[in-house]
Amino acid sequence: MRVLVPIDGSDCSFAALDYAIDLYNMGGVSLHVVHITDYETDASEALLEKATEKLDAVGIDTEPELITSLGLDSPKASVKIGEHIVSLLEDGDYDQVIIGRHGERGRLEDFLLGSTSETIVQHTPVPVTVIPA
Repeated sequence: MRVLVPIDGSDCSFAALDYAIDLYNMGGVSLHVVHITDYETDASEALLEKATEKLDAVGIDTEPELITSLGLDSPKASVKIGEHIVSLLEDGDYDQVIIGRHGERGRLEDFLLGSTSETIVQHTPVPVTVIPA
């Protein structure tokens, strides 16, 4: 089973990675970890390093991927990220996605800002496991 794990550096995204690692340890799972951002920065490098350390600690030999080519300057960047993750799922022959979701937000906030996890849940072709904050 191929599992995609998007991370954004938040506690809930690393909780999703921990959950995916637990699933990997049960056997029969390969993980692909991805971080999507506008630019490669010290912060993005630090979160990729943290993810790599978590994977290495349990013997998972995979490098997290950094994607910086989406142009995320719009207020709906989270929707754009969600749409790109859905594209990855469609094109990458994945069986599942495991993603963290930030705390409770209101409808107005979702309307104005969008939600990466909500976009994925609504449009994905594979099962989604959402790990709350």
